[in-house]
Amino acid sequence: MRPDGLTIYQNNGVGAGHEIPHVHMHVVPRYHDDAGAIPEKGPVIPYEERAELAERIAGFFE
Repeated sequence: MRPDGLTIYQNNGVGAGHEIPHVHMHVVPRYHDDAGAIPEKGPVIPYEERAELAERIAGFFE
């Protein structure tokens, strides 16, 4: 993905739209030309590409 930076944010609670209480973090790749907006929904990434990205991310923790 080679982002220029990252935005990390957290949503939790009913006010954040959760139906089931839980905590999770979002790690959003950022690029100089993305106008600084955090999208409500990102682009749809095909399953195969998501699986490959998941493997690459998991590799950092081995």
